[in-house]
Amino acid sequence: MKKFLIIGAFLLATSPLFSQWSLLAPHQIDYHYNDLVFLNNDTGFVVGDSASFAKGIILKTMNGGQTWDTTFCNGPIYSIQFISNDIGFAACFNSYFYKTYDGGINWIEISFNPPIIYQFNNSIYFKNALEGYLSSSISFNSQLLFKTTNGGLDWQKVFYPGTGYQVGGGSICFPTNNIGFIGLASKTFDGGSIWTQWLDSIITPLPFGYVNVRCTYFLDENFGMIGTHYMAGSPYNNNRGMIGITHDGGHNYIFRQLNGLVRISDIVMVDENRAYAVGQLSVPNPNDNSVFLASLDGGDTWYYQEYEHDTVFPYPTMQAVCFPSDKIGYAVSYYGQIYKTTNSGGELMPILSSTNPSLPENDQLLYPNPASDYIYLQCKNLKAREFSLVIYNAEGRIVQNTGKYVYNNSCLEINVSQLPNGIYFLKVTGGEGKQVHKFIKN
Repeated sequence: MKKFLIIGAFLLATSPLFSQWSLLAPHQIDYHYNDLVFLNNDTGFVVGDSASFAKGIILKTMNGGQTWDTTFCNGPIYSIQFISNDIGFAACFNSYFYKTYDGGINWIEISFNPPIIYQFNNSIYFKNALEGYLSSSISFNSQLLFKTTNGGLDWQKVFYPGTGYQVGGGSICFPTNNIGFIGLASKTFDGGSIWTQWLDSIITPLPFGYVNVRCTYFLDENFGMIGTHYMAGSPYNNNRGMIGITHDGGHNYIFRQLNGLVRISDIVMVDENRAYAVGQLSVPNPNDNSVFLASLDGGDTWYYQEYEHDTVFPYPTMQAVCFPSDKIGYAVSYYGQIYKTTNSGGELMPILSSTNPSLPENDQLLYPNPASDYIYLQCKNLKAREFSLVIYNAEGRIVQNTGKYVYNNSCLEINVSQLPNGIYFLKVTGGEGKQVHKFIKN
């Protein structure tokens, strides 16, 4: 195994003062990263491939990313999952995958039986040590689903009555033992024995008439999110990077079409309020082509988060994100960068959603800021006469719900004297619009 060292003092000396996602490992010239998983705040794995060695790679850290051990594999690794601290699985290119029984110290190469000869085995998910699923791409937005009941020794294609074997895009997710999803297209109600083409059951009209799903994450059998990306051959400026939110198990989706995004690469839901996503801009800036996103209200509103730029290679193209705990998160890029946050991604910056317009900023005034006992909100030209006010702390948790107000052209007085000193966000929702104000309590 190969080991490379990241010096913590160097990161502290070179990180921008206000950078919330720090560059843990700068651009590795010949490394491409596709996925990651962390078992706790310190122990985690990153997978991808090495161009110069023509091998797949599995990186492991046990000290929060300060050092990494590298295992070389016989093909690019696209997806990784652990069902315990000891047992893990990694999906590889073509007809084999890797399995560990000792927490990633050793990885065993297992050939698929029968061979799976499609191009990308792009999502692997095991419910337990024996039962697992693998999706394998056959085209841009179509894939086959395989199932094993003996720990990966044998695999069978999953058949869909009336439609054959092909399913749509999206990663595999089981929020419960019986309920499972693959993007928009497929759902199981019996633990994976029978899968249905769920797309026909969706009530919500789909944006542009279709969506191409990149990632899937469900917190429970009803509440989940999907991330989408552009269609091959379509212009980058079509803003196809969207986040879909469902509260009824996928029957209805609310799509947040975030301006300027071409792809949502990955989503993780920490709890019913906080979610994080990484993606790619449709028209990159000279030193920026990726985004880190955060939501404090279950996906209703999204914000940018600052990240440290790599001066050697400024186009990270983010691939995956995970949060092993409330404040500590990790993310990887296709071009060999690893990022880490220790403060939930840090400060939030407003992002305008074209499907969820904000209330006019210049029509709202919040003062004083900083505040000690009371804050005052004054609104002008507000069409909605009734609206609600919710206060979040910097970690995205609701700390004060002031309920509904009927606006009568006067200032609203909000008592914040009971809040501990710190940074807070006041979310104002009225009609179809919303606005978030940041304030400091001292």
